[in-house]
Amino acid sequence: MNISESIAVYSLNPDLIDGFGHYLHYDLKIKSNLPATVQSFRIFANQSFIDSEKTTFIQPAFAKKTYDVIPAFDYAALDSFKADCSRILREINTENSGSHKVVYLYMGSVWHAWALAEVIASQPVKNAVFKINLFHDRARLLSSDFSASAYFSEYNFILQELKKRETALGLYLYADTHEAVAAFQNHFKITLPYWAMFSVSEFTKTKKEEEKNKIRFCYPGNVQQAKGFDVLAAALQKTDLSAAEFYVRTFISYLKKEAKAWIDAVPQHENVRILPGSLTVEEYSDLLINSDVILLPYRAADFGGRTSGIFADAIDLEKPVVITRETWGGNYTARYGNGVTFSDGNAEEMTGAVREVLQNFTKYKTAAKNAKELWAEVNGIENFIDELLKKTEGENRENRMDLPVNELQNRMRLHRPQGLKKAILRVKKSRTAFAVKQKILRLFSVS
Repeated sequence: MNISESIAVYSLNPDLIDGFGHYLHYDLKIKSNLPATVQSFRIFANQSFIDSEKTTFIQPAFAKKTYDVIPAFDYAALDSFKADCSRILREINTENSGSHKVVYLYMGSVWHAWALAEVIASQPVKNAVFKINLFHDRARLLSSDFSASAYFSEYNFILQELKKRETALGLYLYADTHEAVAAFQNHFKITLPYWAMFSVSEFTKTKKEEEKNKIRFCYPGNVQQAKGFDVLAAALQKTDLSAAEFYVRTFISYLKKEAKAWIDAVPQHENVRILPGSLTVEEYSDLLINSDVILLPYRAADFGGRTSGIFADAIDLEKPVVITRETWGGNYTARYGNGVTFSDGNAEEMTGAVREVLQNFTKYKTAAKNAKELWAEVNGIENFIDELLKKTEGENRENRMDLPVNELQNRMRLHRPQGLKKAILRVKKSRTAFAVKQKILRLFSVS
């Protein structure tokens, strides 16, 4: 790339509605590390996004959230996303005319990629490339029976069609775990470039940790079976709680009838501190900074090849972990030695892993410091920025092209819900249903 060339970077972020989670902070971390050659940066967020800071580079643009909708419904579920992308690309096409333009979507799926490809094909954008991290639906992709599932044909169709058109479209697909890269190669004979996974949090590194008499373990996740909260509760029942401090978050983001039983199963003890409700960015930062060991009993079915922001934060803060062996983070831990792993769902082994870290904390703390350097070689923010801004061939498209849309529609009709089932699913995914769930969660957390 010519060092004097100006660059404009745009994030497509339809599910960014507030400051919770990684949707906002992922983009902010990227923005803060972009080189001086990037003269323009913009986030296209959801229209419901409330920006209390009046940040000019965040522009409400998407009418609907997409993460929990695509691909739950039929092909029409893509229409709103396509319409919004069409408006966004027209806007991008008319500004920064002399710049190299990079448009990225970090929480994408093959269906997001297809929808965006349709828009690009009908209205090419000069001097632009599009890069999508295929994050969504990872659990399905890595399941043992994926090749026999109804979704396999859709994945294969979309990936093959887009891969052979990537230069013409200027649309490039990525995967942010080596497990996913291997799965795409195994299932579809397609090699996707690696999308580096960096810590998205900004910690106050100069802030001193609290003075503690005991080693502090922390579970900073929430009450989800996928994140192993039930395993955590069962493990704590078997743990010598007098030997350490345990901070446990009990925030509920997905309502399950079993959740109250899981929370009630957490032992009541003077060394067990329950942290209910949501956390501010500062509270989350303080929680991790003042912890000595991070507990990540995530389940293999959900996190076998899915990234964990908390694991990346633990690496960045040089904190040892206790983590499920068969997960993405567990694979790194086995490689780096920055903690102890245990078998998926095995509470007794998790108890033993906690005991092992307690007995040899200095050893694992040293390994955690070394792990940060090893991690940065592959997953540093610099790795990501280099790949994001790397020049590709498909940047001066003039001609429109056709995609075999009807064939994909026919494939999707084979197993999407119809009639009453479809109506019920739409109600469950609606904003009204989401608001009702949030009210129930608030009442649940109070009780």
